[in-house]
Order: sequence, then C-alpha cells, then structure tokens
Amino acid sequence: MPKYEVRIAQKSEIKPVMDLLVQERSRYPSFARLMKSPWRRVLYQQWVTPRYLRTSANTFVLLQDGELAGYAVAEQSGEAVHLADFVVTDDYDRRPLLAILFRKVEQLAIDRNY
Repeated sequence: MPKYEVRIAQKSEIKPVMDLLVQERSRYPSFARLMKSPWRRVLYQQWVTPRYLRTSANTFVLLQDGELAGYAVAEQSGEAVHLADFVVTDDYDRRPLLAILFRKVEQLAIDRNY
C-alpha cells in the first residue's frame, strides 16, 4: 500500500516544486508566451517564484512513497487561508493526497485562529 505525506516544503525542495509549477502553468498560452522571453523566464525562475514560494506562501510538497507527486501553495490574506494552487502529477493517486492536503490547510487556518 502506498505511503502518502503532505508537509511544508524544505528549502531544498523549492526548486523541484518551482520546476513542476512552471511545467504545469506552461500549458496555458499566456504563461507560455511569458516564458518565451529569456529575460522574463530567468527573472521568473531564478528570483520571483523561488522567493515567493519560500517567503510569501505556505508551500507544501505532496509525496507518495517518498517521491514528489505534486505541490500546493496556500496563501494568507487578512484573516483567511486559501489554497491558491495545487497539482498532483498524472502518475500518482490524487484522492488520498488531496484529502491530506485539505486537512493540512484547514489545520493551518485553525492554528492561526482564522
């Protein structure tokens, strides 16, 4: 039986999460156009996104059997926590990972008295 885990991303996991985020968002034409510019791509991948994922958001890794199966980003605004973005890649079980993720985000809100 697979082992599932959802936890806050460690600093060393931000780059793989960012790579997955870019890969996933590149499916959208407007984002794909943004990434065609070498200057914007470098700025987005080397500075903006890693900084955002490390400092401004609560970035979670979704693991199945110890392998990165996806990510999630929870943001705080005012007195609320909301799930801003999440992805479970095709090769992994979405249902158990998302159930754990939703409980983690709910617990984050409870812990912060939201």
